[in-house]
Amino acid sequence: MTNTMVDRRIAKRYPLTLFAEVREPFGTAVLDALASEISLNGCYIDTPSPCALGTEVKVRLRQGSELFEMGATVAYVCPGLGMGLQWANPLLENLAVLNDWLGALR
Repeated sequence: MTNTMVDRRIAKRYPLTLFAEVREPFGTAVLDALASEISLNGCYIDTPSPCALGTEVKVRLRQGSELFEMGATVAYVCPGLGMGLQWANPLLENLAVLNDWLGALR
């Protein structure tokens, strides 16, 4: 067995950092954080208090006055550092704003 980590991402990640609000669907607490490594499949949320693996959340990303909102699932957790999110419904029509942001980086 090797110590090499396998990259299993199915979508290219972009070096874009955005302000993020993360909320559990039935919770009242809002986690203000930074989102990075954005893709059409998900993103990474930098936070010392990540949600548990498998938690369903609502995410709001902000760039200037534009907003992107999407449901997501916590796909992996780095305790004390952050969590990787996978978009719950990554249909192109739902990703229009995000696609525009990423298009500027392509």
